[in-house]
Amino acid sequence: MSKQRDLIFEIIHESKLHLSAEDIFKEATKKMPNISLGTVYRNLNDLTEEGQIARFHTGLGKDYYDYNIDPHGHLICKSCGGIKDYDVKELYNHLKGNIKKLISFEIEIKYICEKCQKNLEKEGDN
Repeated sequence: MSKQRDLIFEIIHESKLHLSAEDIFKEATKKMPNISLGTVYRNLNDLTEEGQIARFHTGLGKDYYDYNIDPHGHLICKSCGGIKDYDVKELYNHLKGNIKKLISFEIEIKYICEKCQKNLEKEGDN
């Protein structure tokens, strides 16, 4: 691994958040000012292909990168874009037990988070 790849991997794992390439680039330039966005994208692709991180598309215009490579789903707020993990172990075990060669699956639920729902209710009162 290169110093750039090590840094990108570290940023993703230490954040415990779902980060876009731009988020990762912004953090990386704090420690390595000469890193380019293209280098970030290349390393994200390599790390994803190697199975060290996961990439997912939310339909909100960006791909996000996840430190958690275990089977799980995502709750995505359509208002603020916040992303939360949720456990799908039972579903994964069921699928794995009934499908001879399970390659992968993605589950995302789009919703309005509690904070945004409260803000929408406040706006409605005005």
